[in-house]
Amino acid sequence: MPEQIILAQDTLYVSEQYNFCNYYNTDMIKVGFNEYITANCGVRANLACSYENIGLVQFAPFQLPKNTRLVKVVLHLFVMRTKYRTNCIWVSPIMQPFDAKKVTWNTMPLIEQEPKLPILINPDDKCDYVTCDITRILSAGDAGNIPGFGLALSASRETMDFSLISANPIAYPVYATVEYDTIGTPIDPAHPRVFKNVFQEYVFDIEGTDEYIYSPKILTKTAQTITWFVKNKGGNILNFKLQISPDGLNFIDDKQKVILQAGEMQAITPYMFAKFMRVCISPQVQGEFVQAQVLCQMQTHNYMVDD
Repeated sequence: MPEQIILAQDTLYVSEQYNFCNYYNTDMIKVGFNEYITANCGVRANLACSYENIGLVQFAPFQLPKNTRLVKVVLHLFVMRTKYRTNCIWVSPIMQPFDAKKVTWNTMPLIEQEPKLPILINPDDKCDYVTCDITRILSAGDAGNIPGFGLALSASRETMDFSLISANPIAYPVYATVEYDTIGTPIDPAHPRVFKNVFQEYVFDIEGTDEYIYSPKILTKTAQTITWFVKNKGGNILNFKLQISPDGLNFIDDKQKVILQAGEMQAITPYMFAKFMRVCISPQVQGEFVQAQVLCQMQTHNYMVDD
């Protein structure tokens, strides 16, 4: 079944405490409640002295290809931080257009309260993606676009906690996956499927003395070609290898293992395709400090139907 990835175009959050501020395109989206001590309440925060933060996400307009129907849309959020207890984030459709670079708490667009969908975030979800099937709330959005005017992320007052969601568009972006299938008359051969190639690049610096040191994982499910470059930026010899994963949790080694001298750089391409990939480096001599720059370059495609 065809699947399309839609990256978030604009990400931000607005704060009840700093209600004239706009937190646009920062590296994080803060969702939930601040807890603090004030002279008024004099104790650990409660409802009387806490302020809410709401995340707002806009996507580039996406139209389903001709002669297809929507099957499912899933929202993907990367959790940077959550506390020891389970937290709940509510996903709601936004009902009005808004300017992501100017909106504040005082000028927030109308947010539909029902239906809204929960994402339960456990402490174990830190530094990983969580997902939510948002298909049934899309009809409230702008007609023809997925997912409409955007989505609002709010927290449950019962937990009185907040979570940090990655808004980094390179390493751990907010994105949605759209599944659809063909209906009715087949697509006219005179208007074939075409693929628009998109170049993406990721750069990471990793270092340490551990037996194994890992780069952040990269979502590679739409990649056509991938090349990984690793440069030894330290003074000690290091080993590196590529690891692949079907789910971003369980990784296995790809076939190649490379030894890098100090200052040397080499490139490898994966032998096997996988949904997620990362690089693993290790000191040639156990306990020595190693430092490397990891660069991933890949060519991906966006599915379209030519008009």
